[in-house]
Amino acid sequence: MAKAKKKTVTWWKKKVWKTFSQFIRLRDAIATTQSQHTVKCCSCGRPYPAFGIGCAQAGHFVPGRRNTILFDERCVNAQCYNCNVTLKGNWPGYYAFMLERYDLETIDELLILARQIRKFTTDELDELNQHYLAEIESLKSQPKPDILKRKKAAISLEERE
Repeated sequence: MAKAKKKTVTWWKKKVWKTFSQFIRLRDAIATTQSQHTVKCCSCGRPYPAFGIGCAQAGHFVPGRRNTILFDERCVNAQCYNCNVTLKGNWPGYYAFMLERYDLETIDELLILARQIRKFTTDELDELNQHYLAEIESLKSQPKPDILKRKKAAISLEERE
């Protein structure tokens, strides 16, 4: 019987990136539009689908996809294709977003981290993938804000009667 071929670090990085990208877009969709389906680009502020055709991407604040910041949640945010690819990250817009969300110290830390070397093991990447799969499930299971608002409105109407 043939022995199963062990997955490589490259294979795992691609798998984790797919899961991580879904997590980022879902996290930012809920944060920016209170919906799991629409997200605002962190650089230009325009709304885009979070998933599917023409959807937003998970764009890095520091370009280059270096291992030390590849899966750093602070450094990756939902971006439209135009800002992420055509405008090569839309640095002015992304920088303004980062200053608003974090502070200069965090930005400097990410820039320093990007220059460091980091190697992943397949086990680490497998753990990261499991972590982000669980995070996605957690976000998907959160109550929808619109439903909560309607329930509160219905309760307040009942109290008035």
